[in-house]
Amino acid sequence: MKVSEWINSIQHSKLKPADAAVHLDLIAKVHGLEQAEKYFERLPDNLRVIQTHGALLNCYVKFKSLRKAEEMMQKMRQLGYNKTLSYSAMLTLYVQTRKLEKLDSLVQEMDSKGIPFDNFSYNIWLNACVVGSDIVGMEKLLMRMEADPVIVMQWNSYVIAANGYLKAGDFKKAEVVLKKAERLIEQAKATGRRRSKAHNKADEKAGQAYEFLLTLYATMGRKDEVLRLWNLYKKPRKIYNRSCFCVISCLLKLDDLDGADKMLDEWLANKEYFDIRIPDLLVTAFCKKGHIERAESIISRLVDSGNEPTASTWSRMAQGYNKTNQMENTVEMTKKSIAAGVAGWEPDLPVLASCLRYLKKKGDIAGAEEMLRLLKRCEFSAEFKDVISRYIRKGDPAFQELYQAEEESETSEQDIFGDTELNFEHTS
Repeated sequence: MKVSEWINSIQHSKLKPADAAVHLDLIAKVHGLEQAEKYFERLPDNLRVIQTHGALLNCYVKFKSLRKAEEMMQKMRQLGYNKTLSYSAMLTLYVQTRKLEKLDSLVQEMDSKGIPFDNFSYNIWLNACVVGSDIVGMEKLLMRMEADPVIVMQWNSYVIAANGYLKAGDFKKAEVVLKKAERLIEQAKATGRRRSKAHNKADEKAGQAYEFLLTLYATMGRKDEVLRLWNLYKKPRKIYNRSCFCVISCLLKLDDLDGADKMLDEWLANKEYFDIRIPDLLVTAFCKKGHIERAESIISRLVDSGNEPTASTWSRMAQGYNKTNQMENTVEMTKKSIAAGVAGWEPDLPVLASCLRYLKKKGDIAGAEEMLRLLKRCEFSAEFKDVISRYIRKGDPAFQELYQAEEESETSEQDIFGDTELNFEHTS
């Protein structure tokens, strides 16, 4: 926002339309749509041009304000601002709001007025066909794109088409367009490498593209293709965390826990930066399957590699122990997760409820009070504190129902986040 404030300090006479457009967009992001509109209205005539009109239109699209976007679009038509970019913005909004009949009308308007389509606008239209399950229309549009002399086909168009075929259950056609996408990814990577010495940038873009292919092949149940693409991806380039996260997610989706576990070892040995979300994927998967020992082994491997589990990891372990009724371990992991929590993080509520019920049944007042003291030190949301307080007061095992429970009078309530001590005799 400092950049925006600097721009605002410049006199309007020195401000360029592009700068005003950027400032307008920043105002909308930080202060909301109303303030962006007020800024636009205060602009002098020489700055209320196509760039700033387009910026406000984009703000309406981001906020999904259909009526205001259509009014601005009509105003831009009247001013002669008939550009592909503004039409693409409206196409995006119509897809997001599922107003596909309006999208069709806008496409017809573009054709009748000779407003050219670019890859972006074509892809929005293509995605609209997928959203509307119009596979015939999608195929016709894909052929039109391939025949358009000004369009250079890109891999993401074929990925959109593959998603449409998968949605229709046609895996064979999905594979055909995925192969086309793969060839274009490799071509783009090779071109990027020739044009720039920074091969990492070209490889990173290729890796991001491959993530879409990996995900779609996993959806098709094609483990062979997932592994083939991964081996192709990792050979000449650095392995990025997000790509490793993607392939492990795909293998877990295919129920290949052993393959995902091996991939984790590969990542731990070759990673550049540690990302706890990757091992957390496997901890969650093993705990859901009841393979607690395998989840524990991941914790051991993390520690052995010099990395510390986080509150999220301990919370996942607590869920696994709770599922297998290992309550002593559940309590221990829950305490660890609370102690390791950072601002904005909250423990799993049903597991916490199970811990408190277990400690109550066991009569372990000291253990319960220790857990509550840990909770008091954490910065939780007001809603979380309220839910936990009501649980302690009522002892209601149906934890989810606490959100609908009626408020009790303040004089009869005990607040675990206040000065009162926990007393199991009052939670019956």
